[in-house]
Amino acid sequence: MRDQLTIVETLADWAPTTKKLDILTEHVRQALARTLSSFYQAGDGQLHVLTLDQRVEKTVAESLQKTDQGTFLAVEPAYAKSIMDDLAVKMEDYKALGTQPLLVCSAQIRSHFKKLADRFIPGLAVLSYDEIISSAKIQIVGTVEASDAD
Repeated sequence: MRDQLTIVETLADWAPTTKKLDILTEHVRQALARTLSSFYQAGDGQLHVLTLDQRVEKTVAESLQKTDQGTFLAVEPAYAKSIMDDLAVKMEDYKALGTQPLLVCSAQIRSHFKKLADRFIPGLAVLSYDEIISSAKIQIVGTVEASDAD
């Protein structure tokens, strides 16, 4: 909440077009890209990130179900476990870096993946590519896969 002016301005810009809280939240997060990027920047000036394998990203996106109550993730439990198992292995690489674990994925799945990951790996930061400034120096620590990703 450090940059309240940006938050209020973004809400004022987007509130006339949508009242959906999740969409407004994503717009605010994108507007806060500079703040978010600097928050997760390591001492060496880089963002050390995990990414999702393209197949995982696609499967998660295709597993989003829209209902009258909102959108939810309906991924197969065994597939979700496979993703989380690989994520846990990749998290071990962060111990040597001494930085907060950060996973980057598409804006479409960010909030849903964050909710899934929180059940298995609390404290994992999940940003969308849109929440990282273009000038950021990114180092990919690893790519999260699923053993049965097709």
